[in-house]
Amino acid sequence: MSNLISINKLLKDRDAIVKEQLSQANPLVVVKTEEGILLVTENPTICFRKIIEIYDRIAFGAIGKQIQFEKLKEVIVSQAIMTGANYAREDVQVVGLAKKLGAMLDEIYSHYQKLPWSVEIVLVEVNDRPENDKLLTILFNGSIVSNNQPYIVLGRNEALKAKIDKLFNKEGKFRIEEVIKQVKEAIIDSRNSEDIKFEIGILWRNKPVGKKFERR
Repeated sequence: MSNLISINKLLKDRDAIVKEQLSQANPLVVVKTEEGILLVTENPTICFRKIIEIYDRIAFGAIGKQIQFEKLKEVIVSQAIMTGANYAREDVQVVGLAKKLGAMLDEIYSHYQKLPWSVEIVLVEVNDRPENDKLLTILFNGSIVSNNQPYIVLGRNEALKAKIDKLFNKEGKFRIEEVIKQVKEAIIDSRNSEDIKFEIGILWRNKPVGKKFERR
């Protein structure tokens, strides 16, 4: 019994450390709109990207330790390319990619002697209509959460979550340009600072030609 208690305490202590680390991370906001899916985060450097296109209709966003989510980006891009090459481009779907990342993070989490990776991931897939879009969150322990709301906020910024909830937790036809402005203002207000460099990615729903992903 004492060994079980010790393991449970170890797990709680590890989780608390990782959650505290993630609370220091710059948040990432995802909003589903009529025109597509918007991803916005604060990124003071152009040396690395927190938001990237994975494959056709799918994008990746992350918060946490850079070296760790860079490795996850490499894994998921390789998985998408391999699936598309071996089968068909349509077979590259966000659910399968999320399961790959979830399994990887779960394996890391299961090593009790080490800290789990300090990362949280969002994978999004744009489809023909907003109600068919997929927004998935992969937590540091490998758990996968399917989001029914039209937005996601990664991070522990409760003031920002409250602002985003007030803006987008309702029925409505949100437009990309207006949403970009509102999300940027919400992040600035929650940080009480205007000296913020943003990284923005858009997955356009009905882009006639070329890639659906656009970086701002």
